[in-house]
Amino acid sequence: MEFATNTAEIIGLLAILSSFTVIFVQVMQWLMGRVYNKVRSSFFILVSMTIVYYAEPTAMRVMALTAYAHPVSQAIAVIWWLCLAFLVDLSIRRFVWQPQIAEHGFSPLPKLVKDLISLMIYAAAVMVVMHFVFDESIGAVLATSGGVAFVLGFAAQKTLSEAFAGLSLSLSKTLRVGDYLEVNGVYGQVYDLNWRNISLKSPNTASLHIFPNSTVASSMVVNYSQPNDQFKNWVTFVVEPHASPDFVVNVVKQELKGCRYVMATPAPDINLLGFEELGIKYRVRYCFEGDDPWWDAQNEVVNAIWNGMRKHGLRFGIHRRLLDSGEEWNRQVEPIFVEPDKLDIADTLRRHPLFAKLDEAQLAQIAHHSTLCEFNPPEIMVEQGVSPVFFYLMLSGAVSHTLQRDGQRFQVAESYPGDICGFADDYGVITSMQPSVYSRLIKLPYHIVTEGNLQSAFLPFLQQWRTTVEEAFEQEALNHIAKQHTHYHRRLTQTLKEGYSKFFDGTIPAKLIGAVLSRDEESQLVEILAEACALLVVAGNDCDRSLEREKYLEIMSHLEHIHHVSTRDMLRRYDEALKDADGNFAELEGLVCRHLQGISHQSTEGELLLQTMHYIAGVSGHPTPAQQKLLKGFAETLGHH
Repeated sequence: MEFATNTAEIIGLLAILSSFTVIFVQVMQWLMGRVYNKVRSSFFILVSMTIVYYAEPTAMRVMALTAYAHPVSQAIAVIWWLCLAFLVDLSIRRFVWQPQIAEHGFSPLPKLVKDLISLMIYAAAVMVVMHFVFDESIGAVLATSGGVAFVLGFAAQKTLSEAFAGLSLSLSKTLRVGDYLEVNGVYGQVYDLNWRNISLKSPNTASLHIFPNSTVASSMVVNYSQPNDQFKNWVTFVVEPHASPDFVVNVVKQELKGCRYVMATPAPDINLLGFEELGIKYRVRYCFEGDDPWWDAQNEVVNAIWNGMRKHGLRFGIHRRLLDSGEEWNRQVEPIFVEPDKLDIADTLRRHPLFAKLDEAQLAQIAHHSTLCEFNPPEIMVEQGVSPVFFYLMLSGAVSHTLQRDGQRFQVAESYPGDICGFADDYGVITSMQPSVYSRLIKLPYHIVTEGNLQSAFLPFLQQWRTTVEEAFEQEALNHIAKQHTHYHRRLTQTLKEGYSKFFDGTIPAKLIGAVLSRDEESQLVEILAEACALLVVAGNDCDRSLEREKYLEIMSHLEHIHHVSTRDMLRRYDEALKDADGNFAELEGLVCRHLQGISHQSTEGELLLQTMHYIAGVSGHPTPAQQKLLKGFAETLGHH
């Protein structure tokens, strides 16, 4: 009997030491940031605390500390209940808020609600501790809690009103972090939404405007980001009634077609708001995407209206007689600019290399047929492919050149003061031209270089321009493909994320069990992914494999429901598979095919694997022939055709 008692005491002491070792290791790994599965780690700590709780009396007898057994037991019980509350809170956040509530990676449930649920869990744990550990009556605990809550509520009623206002705003779903709002005339993006206040970051000053939640809840708020991210703005102007309203509308619509920041779909709409003392009032409503181009879009619209009015001699409604302003188009655009005469044009031409060898008579002849012109964005100066009538010598400003092919338009060059632009080949003007800013140019008749003695000097300029445009177009086309590729991969990444989430999805109890117990299919999936992706990278003949490794890591980060494989282990297996593929490609390929054959009956898993392989194979562009061959073989092995 004594032997059995001694054995039990020794086992109890060893159990406590082992449990403390587990707790110490788990806590140290947590502090060092090496815990990849917090639910599993918390479960191990809770189990270890349970063992400590039941083995503690035996250990206290062995160490002759029975006088301290009861308070130590209470302390362990308090820690146990708090660990349980932490595990429950963590499990709800991990298995309820994230996968069950989230939509496409975004959780519409406000942080305030999540924090309130967590607070209720810990409050329940404290009440249980007071009743079961310290033998306090539930009624007394509730009464005490109610009294404390009343005192705290009375003392912090302002804070509580802000908290409830914040909770109301969060639950209403009318605003969220990232939305653009206007509160009491202050415009900005929601930077933070917490228990006490809302912070708006002003894009104009890059400063924060902080509003109490109660102020926002009682104010008129304009949310520019709801119901979608498409912003809409408007500009109003008044035109004297001498012109047909329909003509004014068509003029402005035509000018708006050249806008770069204003969305073409939905197209800007122009409304007649009625008659005023000065004339007819018009409103131009237009859309643009996101907040960034707000002022750029407005500048374009104002410029477009101004251009159309000036071109067609339309007059803005102002008090002409009171101001004695006369016709506004007859005035200088900028008083400091002195209109040069033909001699000034000849002198300007003389300084350009193209005209350097011409004599004074020739320069005077060209200047006689030349004119000064000015353009304002977003009007289009010349359309690509149009038969050339004039070409231009830049005096001031900047002109943007765009090239359109296969329905895509790319900016390929910029012209600045001193440059010649408007070159043409056998099919017409090479690029479309559009001023980037207000620009002044000398307009030159095109026949002087095609029929006169400038043709030989003009050809090198034309050839250089063709080369510049083609090189820029190729680069822009590559950039466009890269952007499309990035967009495609972003969509594919989201598809993979959702697919893997569904693949490892299940009921909440099953997830809790899966978080603690290992699953062979998880390790098998990571193994096949690492080996197949390594084969595709080697088949791509890409010397710099950092991009593929980065994208592989990105894919692994989306496997949120894999609980027992750390990112470090995933990368280690990938690096090992790369070495194997470099050393013995055929052997590893056969191994991957055998693994795929084993899961060929699982259509969902096979589809996810194929999508991931396509993602890795197309990171740097289109898959190479060797990669396409591999992908075809893997698809046939899985039974996908």
